[in-house]
Amino acid sequence: MVHGTIDRYFPVEHAHALYRAAMAGGSTQSEEWIIDGFAHAESAIALQTIDEIGQWAVKPCQVEHHQLRVDSL
Repeated sequence: MVHGTIDRYFPVEHAHALYRAAMAGGSTQSEEWIIDGFAHAESAIALQTIDEIGQWAVKPCQVEHHQLRVDSL
């Protein structure tokens, strides 16, 4: 959940409630980010925030790479 402190449409408590509901529902990957000075669907989102959202989104997709040894027959 990414939410801004100056969102005119939804209060910050709305974000808190959604996050609590996700956690109560058994979510193990939910995170709550409250961004100071951020409005609703901010068009001027900071590049750092975009990068952090991207890193969070691909985190479940990361896998360990293992070398496999194939023996000759």
